[in-house]
Amino acid sequence: ACYTTASGTCVTDGGGNYGNDEQCVIDVLRSTSLVAIDWGVEADFDTLTVNGLNYSGNSPGGVTVNAGTSMLWASDGSVTMAGFTLCATNNTFAPSTVAPTQVAGAPTTVAPT
Repeated sequence: ACYTTASGTCVTDGGGNYGNDEQCVIDVLRSTSLVAIDWGVEADFDTLTVNGLNYSGNSPGGVTVNAGTSMLWASDGSVTMAGFTLCATNNTFAPSTVAPTQVAGAPTTVAPT
């Protein structure tokens, strides 16, 4: 499952360890660079695909994503870890006062303002 936070400028797998066999699509509405706030993903097995490249043990922090592209998160069926929170660089971020919105099974939209 993926959730948006900070009014859609960040995306996360949620609190605690992510689950087995998770998958979600994250649509990018505006071009931005990614900042990895948290990154604890099982190397070689659980991946976030950004610009056609798989990020697993290493985060996609600093990678530029273009408007109209999508990122794909997928975990395998065994080991789980702390997970991730990625944010857009062209915003100042503060903890969200709104509870994250679950978007399992539907695209998650990251929309920097």
